[in-house]
Amino acid sequence: MNRPATRAVAWTAFRLIVTLSLCLVGAVLLTAPEAKAAAFTPTPNPSVTAAPSPTPAGRLIFEQDNGLLRGAARASLITNIAARLLDFRLEVSFINPYDGDSTFWTYGIGFGVVENTAHVFLISADGTWSLVRSSSDGASTIHEGYLKRFDTARQSVHTIQIKVAGRSFQAWLDGQLIANLTLKESPARGSILVAGAASPQRGDQVIIRYRQLRVYDLEPHPTPTASPRPK
Repeated sequence: MNRPATRAVAWTAFRLIVTLSLCLVGAVLLTAPEAKAAAFTPTPNPSVTAAPSPTPAGRLIFEQDNGLLRGAARASLITNIAARLLDFRLEVSFINPYDGDSTFWTYGIGFGVVENTAHVFLISADGTWSLVRSSSDGASTIHEGYLKRFDTARQSVHTIQIKVAGRSFQAWLDGQLIANLTLKESPARGSILVAGAASPQRGDQVIIRYRQLRVYDLEPHPTPTASPRPK
C-alpha cells in the first residue's frame, strides 16, 4: 500500500468536507462525502507583484488578544467575530495545533456569510491555501496554491492578513502576499468568522488557538456635522 498516497487522499477528502461545511455554516448536511475524495492538485500561486503588508487603515471595530476554537475532532469549529461588514481588513495569528506531518488541520477566515452564501479563506497543514465560495448552488474553489517554506510544526505561529474591497481580495501570510485576486462578484455584506478543524489520531477534542485578532471596517462613514446655532 502506498501510505503517503493513501494519507493524501484521506486528507483531501477531509479538507474538502471541512471547507464545504465551513462555507455553509451548518446550513445544509453533507449527504455524500464519499464524492469529495477526488485527487487534490493545487494550482501554483498566481504571479503577483511583491507588496508590503497592509498598514493599519479603516475603523477598528473588533479586537481580541487571545482566543480559541474548541470542539469535536473532525468537525468544523466556528466563532462569529463581526457582523454585517462589506469592505474590511483583518489580521490574526494562528498557532498550529498539531504537527502537520502527522495530523491534518486547517484554519482561516470566513466572510460575507449570509444565509446561503459565504467565502472562506483557509491555510492547511498540507501546505496549501484556498479561497472557496459557497452558495445555494454549491461550493466552488475560486483559487488555491502552494505555500513556500511553510512551517507546519506544532506550536508554530503564522499571521494571516486579508483585505476585501469590492471585488478585490488580497491575502498575506507572515507578511508575504500570496493572493491578489479580482473576484467575479463582490462578497455579500455579512458576518466574519474565525474557523478551523483538525483530525487528530488520538483524542476527540480539538483546540485551535489564535491571538492578536483585529478587524477594521474600510467602508466610508460620514462625519457628523454640528447643527447650526440658532440665531
